[in-house]
Amino acid sequence: MFKLLYNSKLILLLLAISIFGCHNNKTKQDTLNESISKFVNSLKPVEIVEFIPKEYTQVISDTILSNGFRVKIKSYTNMEKSVHKTIINDNYINQNNNYRDWISEVKIEKDGKLIWSETINDDFFLKNEIQKELFLSKAININVRVDEENSIKKDSITLIAGYFDPFENHAVLFNLEIDVMGNHNLKKSRV
Repeated sequence: MFKLLYNSKLILLLLAISIFGCHNNKTKQDTLNESISKFVNSLKPVEIVEFIPKEYTQVISDTILSNGFRVKIKSYTNMEKSVHKTIINDNYINQNNNYRDWISEVKIEKDGKLIWSETINDDFFLKNEIQKELFLSKAININVRVDEENSIKKDSITLIAGYFDPFENHAVLFNLEIDVMGNHNLKKSRV
């Protein structure tokens, strides 16, 4: 009987050790993975806001051509109007770019006499019956430049103006031709 009782106690002891010895302890790898998962889930996306150009920018050009024309252009950023584009780099970084609009003030002289003075912005294009095309609804004006090659060939000045769409990385350009009498003609460029 003692032997049966001893064997029963031994079997119970082995059974208890096998049951309680197999508890579900986490390994170091499991604990590390759980900590990393908690950390990653606690992260919030980082917002980076950038304005292009960053601050007020002004570009002044004064062009004198051999055919008697002088063109003064003062282009500057419109601090009130920009186009917003968000770029998601990965799950945790959102790049918010704000592309500022440009305004250009243009004065043209022929042989020392002022023949044309205008501000080129959205209102100028609307006044000249140029509507922003549907895909350019989020476009900005670009600064105006003199097309020197075409301006030297004729007795007129050709300026390049237009819109830039940062979403599609696409520009629509216009040739603005001003004759010696100060009359202008605005037409879409073939570029």
